[in-house]
Amino acid sequence: MNTKISKVVYWSPRLLAVLFALFLSLFATDVFNQTGGFFSIAAAFLIQLIPAFIILVVLIISWKREWIGAFIYVFLGFYYIFTTFDKFDYTTLAVISGPLFLMSILFFISWIVRKNKQS
Repeated sequence: MNTKISKVVYWSPRLLAVLFALFLSLFATDVFNQTGGFFSIAAAFLIQLIPAFIILVVLIISWKREWIGAFIYVFLGFYYIFTTFDKFDYTTLAVISGPLFLMSILFFISWIVRKNKQS
């Protein structure tokens, strides 16, 4: 495989995971509109950052073991759909679970390419 395409295949799921974590962290900024003390706002902010932290932890785990990222991100996508199916419309489900499925596919492709390159 071309080295340029190989680099794109390697870096695209990792970059998407970082960008998706940043996107999710934007939702945590709504706690600054709340009233309350510093500690209650800080606690609410950290709680709202948990999904972004999960995305980043999975990224760290799957950096060299792409198959783990492929499995966990698809699991997180289905988990989000099944737990919030009756609360949100389809657009919201697609905006959150779509990147998770895309990251899963990209990590799977990266794993296949790296496995074929090694053999």
